[in-house]
Amino acid sequence: MTAAVPSRATLVQEQARAVFFEAVEGKFPQGIALLAVGGFGRGELYPFSDVDILLLVEYERLTTPIRDDVSRFLQRLWDAGLRVSHSVHTLEECLTLDEHNVEFSISLLDRAFLAGDRTLFARLEERMPQYLRGQRTALQQKLAALARLRHGKFQNTIYHLEPNIKEGPGGLRDLQVIDWLRALGSDEDDGDLAAARDFLSGIRTRLHMLAARDQNLLNFDAQDQISGQPAELMCSYYRHARAVYRAVILRLDSIETASSGLLSQFRDRMTRLSNSEFTISKDRVFLRNPRALDDDPRVVVRLFLFVARHGVRLAPDTIRRLAANTHPTHINWVDWQEILGGFHPSAALRAMQASDMLGRLLPEWRNIEFLVVRDFHHRYSVDEHTLVAIETFDHIDDARFSTLLAEVDDPALLRFSLLLHDIGKGGGNHVTESQRLAEGIFERLSIPEPQRVHIRFLIARHLEISTIMSTRDLDDRETAHLLAGRVETVEKLKLLTLVTYADISAVHPT
Repeated sequence: MTAAVPSRATLVQEQARAVFFEAVEGKFPQGIALLAVGGFGRGELYPFSDVDILLLVEYERLTTPIRDDVSRFLQRLWDAGLRVSHSVHTLEECLTLDEHNVEFSISLLDRAFLAGDRTLFARLEERMPQYLRGQRTALQQKLAALARLRHGKFQNTIYHLEPNIKEGPGGLRDLQVIDWLRALGSDEDDGDLAAARDFLSGIRTRLHMLAARDQNLLNFDAQDQISGQPAELMCSYYRHARAVYRAVILRLDSIETASSGLLSQFRDRMTRLSNSEFTISKDRVFLRNPRALDDDPRVVVRLFLFVARHGVRLAPDTIRRLAANTHPTHINWVDWQEILGGFHPSAALRAMQASDMLGRLLPEWRNIEFLVVRDFHHRYSVDEHTLVAIETFDHIDDARFSTLLAEVDDPALLRFSLLLHDIGKGGGNHVTESQRLAEGIFERLSIPEPQRVHIRFLIARHLEISTIMSTRDLDDRETAHLLAGRVETVEKLKLLTLVTYADISAVHPT
């Protein structure tokens, strides 16, 4: 964490103590205590963050005589340029879970005494452990629900071109969630997140200083100002955010599974899917014999086939072992067809991405991994856009397109074409470059010529329908004749329609 963050917290603590003593404590030495809570209580205060304080009072009736003095205290802090967020609560209120204000209970997990009645604060500290033990499960479930809701606002992905460093998936708020769950007794293995914490903290500090306000959006302008190589900056961001997001999702899954009888039954059923190579525990796939990665490189392909069949995510230990494994892995066209034609092809691709295996099984993928192509339409990095496009086929709401998909003879071919459709992005004409790269892939995987014909067509024409939609009169019969001449057959038209639907759906969530 950048040194400016705790330093500012220390300075503001001293400032708040001095003002509180003059405005309040001198008149009411007992029954009132000033506490720092939230980020301020953790000793983390970014240049323009809110200053969260709690006035702890012994009895509610004490709030009336101190009202004017508290107002003067707060006004002086505001006049000093501090954005103060305050609340007044009794000791009993702090030890009661308010269903309508869970955020307050969570803020008390980070608390520090500043000034006032130290005996009153000591009573809070004495009773807080028992309160937290009693409310541990409820607080964990509330934290998980709030985190899921927040992730949903960002489409549950870290790969935004202009991410929110604080609230977005894999951001600083998720690090706080991990810290809070650890304080409540969760004992999951998070891995080493120190580097991610330092990186995200440094970026947020720079954003505040550049904007001279509480700015947490790492937009294109900020990327350019922070780094002379914004593409490399974003690659670093995605890597750190991925580590944080992976860790917090593991904790959320564990909490939700433990709290649901139905999920427990599902877990039991999934456990029975274990075989001689892979075992399922807590809805995650583990390698029964990790040394098999050294002895048989094909075990990696069989692992992803297993995921494609059953839709179970990899355990963090499995992800780490795959990422650390340096042995070459051979995958052929038959493997790709089986993986992408399984019940859960997107789960298999996500598992490849999470374990850094996608770029090793398909080296051309490295061209677009973490790649940011700036425009006014796309929301995601190129690799994420591609995976979201493929995932579109997992949940088509429009019956017209779901019917078309059901008529496709080879869904794996369709998905593989989407996997390659933007693989040439990053410079020049990406359609031409994607076609060139695809030819090398055809040879390496020994893809039969009939399949090559369809993949070539879909890569070359994947912008055709969307271009016509935006440039031609769709009521003009000549438009239909033009498109018919370019797609040649009804079968190709169906495939191209589905590729266009997925491609457009993955550009932006709206």
